[in-house]
Formats: sequence, C-alpha cells, structure tokens
Amino acid sequence: MEDIFKDFSVESIRFSKRPQSLAANDRLQWKMSLVLMILSEFSRKETCSLRKMNLLIWGIQFEQNHFELLRIISGNDRALASSVKFDPGLPRVLVYMSGAGLLFMKNSKYALTAQGRVVGAAIKNNKEIFRRERSILGKIPGADLTEANIERALKNG
Repeated sequence: MEDIFKDFSVESIRFSKRPQSLAANDRLQWKMSLVLMILSEFSRKETCSLRKMNLLIWGIQFEQNHFELLRIISGNDRALASSVKFDPGLPRVLVYMSGAGLLFMKNSKYALTAQGRVVGAAIKNNKEIFRRERSILGKIPGADLTEANIERALKNG
C-alpha cells in the first residue's frame, strides 16, 4: 500500500486564527439598534414584552417569515404561530442594553430609559437605516400590534 503521506511532515502544518464573521442579524450592535427601533416606532409607550419583540424580530429575518408574521397577527392563520422561533440571543442583548442604560424592566416589559429614547429617536429619524424592517413592520396595522393581540396570536398557535 502506498503511503500517501510520505512527503508530508508535521512541521508543515500551520494554524492561524482567522476572524469568524457573523451574520448581520447576529451582531450585537444590529440587534440593539433593531430593539431600539421596535421600541421607538412599533410599540405603545415605548414598552414591549419579550414575546412581542421575539415575534417581530423573527418576522423580519427571512422573507417567508414576513408573510407568516402578517398572517399570524391578522388572525388568518394562527396555527403558524407554532413555527415562530425565539431568538436565544435576544435576552442577552436586552441585559446588555439594560446595563448600558438604554432600557429597563417595567411590569414584565422592556421600556426605554431617557438615554434609550435619545438613541431611539436618532434611529427613528434616520430613514436610511432599517428600511426593509420598517417596510415589513409598517404593513401591520397598529391595532394588531397590541400586546394582547400578540399574546392571543401566539397562544392559539
């Protein structure tokens, strides 16, 4: 049997650490900005439950999710609610944001602090960022984005 490794030496093996790229939607800064945008533009009184935030973030990540989100919230197909995947990294992002003084817990919901409102307003006023996300969430009537409706939609799934 031929030795295919005869010209190969252990000394020739080199390892080099390379940066591992993350998808944009897994980056801390992107997710923090998205949470601020959701709280500033798509929530009442700048407060939002973890379940609602998860549902909205899930709904904007992939094209198929956009359509399912609209059907779930409108009540047309609540059975789809079982397909909603909750982001395991979101609670960590919220803890980090709380530590950075951008939000706090209020009655089991996340609310913006004064500093969070300032940053959220800057994001809200910059129409060049989150255009796709705003377009998707903007298709949902405000009355359908209530916490009660979100809970009902997820409960029936």
